[in-house]
Amino acid sequence: MTEAAQPDRPRDRLTHFRWWIILALLATGMAIQFTTFINQDLAWITYSARWLLHGAAYGRDLIDPNPPLAWYLAFPEAYLWETWGIDPGVSTPLICAALAMAVLCYLDRLPSLYSAYFPRRPMTIVILALAYWLLIGCADGLGQREYLGALFGLPHLLLSPSRYRGLVLSSGAAVAIGLLAGVGYSLKPNFLVVPVVVELASMAHFRLFKPLFRIENWALGLFAVSYAALILILVPAYMTDMVPFVVQYYWAFERSWAFVILSVAAFIMILLIDAYLCMKGARPDLQLSLIPGAAAFLASYLAQHKGYTYHALPFKMLATTSALLVLLSTDWIREKARRHLALVAVAVGWLLSLSQVGQWYRVANIMNGGYAAETRQLIGILDRHAAGHAFLALTSHPYPAFPTALYTEAVWGSRADSLHYLPAVARLRAGDRAVGAADREITERRAWDALRRDLQRSQPAVILLFDPPDQPSVEEVAFDILGFYREDPTIDAIWRDYTETDRTRSYRVFVRAGSPGS
Repeated sequence: MTEAAQPDRPRDRLTHFRWWIILALLATGMAIQFTTFINQDLAWITYSARWLLHGAAYGRDLIDPNPPLAWYLAFPEAYLWETWGIDPGVSTPLICAALAMAVLCYLDRLPSLYSAYFPRRPMTIVILALAYWLLIGCADGLGQREYLGALFGLPHLLLSPSRYRGLVLSSGAAVAIGLLAGVGYSLKPNFLVVPVVVELASMAHFRLFKPLFRIENWALGLFAVSYAALILILVPAYMTDMVPFVVQYYWAFERSWAFVILSVAAFIMILLIDAYLCMKGARPDLQLSLIPGAAAFLASYLAQHKGYTYHALPFKMLATTSALLVLLSTDWIREKARRHLALVAVAVGWLLSLSQVGQWYRVANIMNGGYAAETRQLIGILDRHAAGHAFLALTSHPYPAFPTALYTEAVWGSRADSLHYLPAVARLRAGDRAVGAADREITERRAWDALRRDLQRSQPAVILLFDPPDQPSVEEVAFDILGFYREDPTIDAIWRDYTETDRTRSYRVFVRAGSPGS
């Protein structure tokens, strides 16, 4: 008697169509990026990376509180812009998309290469969730240091628990994964907490210590240490000038804890639900990466204390990916209460993300967005009054100098992207921090010195003054920017050559006598 034939196993449609879904996400993401201006931080990095290609010294000719690795990674965009005239607003999304697709392709190969460690359906869910965040959910965070740190660290992060379980990688693959993670996590020092937390979680779960010393961790650590040593040797000005600035004055860019926490409160709830549901049921290896990784990136976000949307990108990405994995890849959530809890986590996370992307695109799109309209207006003003000459902006953030400087015939006239000391001056005068009169005078003198040097060196034809009608002008403080700087006699004398000629929604425009169109 022959055994009855077994019916074929139903095809997993999600897995079967995964690359069609990813390609649709890619097309949508690129359509969004190509119809918005490049992020102000990326515009500044690419613009000033071109200075480095011409021999400028980081920390002397280019001033920024962040370590220089992001500028080195921007050399391809700067070179394409310099040599071929390719707009960084085009090259940056294309390069980031190519990197994201390469990482996703590698992750998609894991179930085929190591099926015992990476079941196909859970991995498909993870890849699709990550693809959404890397191509659409990132919004204007595409290419930011958080984006690249999370992207470059993904292979190391997702492979870590399986390495404790006994997965064997070739030496070449392990070195490549470790070096890639080293590059990503070295972009900001606080990112290094991520591999530490993920490794500790795997060590505690498997009660093993030896896998900690595997090849990719040595490669990661070697890159981070080598990069730190190279900064000390090759960029000493960063250590002697910018690190003390960050320690003494960067507090002024911080936002209130209420704002920082409330900005991600829903996603913190999602992470707690993920952890609770995993504790109550099975704990697949992928969750040993996603939940500790999300918690570590949350710690990084909180440590920065600014509440910027892109700072929270890696945390949101891993938390919502974990929630989707809990809901769709397991059959152990049988109690209605737990299933409903998982559904709430998934719905809240993804609806919030889509809402945030929509809100950003509404103001940023080049067709009718308010932010884009003001940027175009500023480009026209600078081309009319400062073509071939320098311009400056009195504000504490890279905008409006960037991305405007990428698209105008005027030249940015400062070594920095904004007035770095201005927030500290404004908040000290508002009484936000108790300091002695001598310390306050030193801060104000440094602020005056920085602007005076820029005015004398570049002799800008146009100066843009941030003066919004409906919001504080400096880091949540109502502050008379122009009044403060004109307290310096030299700056006041220079300013007398300028006349206010135009106004956008948030900026007053001052043109120097004798400039084109004055």
